Amino acid sequence: MFAEHGVSQDEFESAFNSFSVRTKVNQAEKRMEDYQIRSTPNMIVNGKYLVTTGQNVPTQEEMLEVVEFLVQKELQSLRSSGD
Repeated sequence: MFAEHGVSQDEFESAFNSFSVRTKVNQAEKRMEDYQIRSTPNMIVNGKYLVTTGQNVPTQEEMLEVVEFLVQKELQSLRSSGD
């Protein structure tokens, strides 16, 4: 797969197993555990809201609408507190 993009298997494995990549993977796994993420797609807005598709938000399109609403709400809150 990566050979198609000019990357050898050794180069890929070296990068994948590098300290910086392992650190980022570990951080992502910790966040998933903290937010109790068990499936995808999920989006977290400003560390406050976990939005996922399901009973109340049945489609990904609706999920994105909810996320956009929450982003705007958080931006407004940040602007108000900055005055």
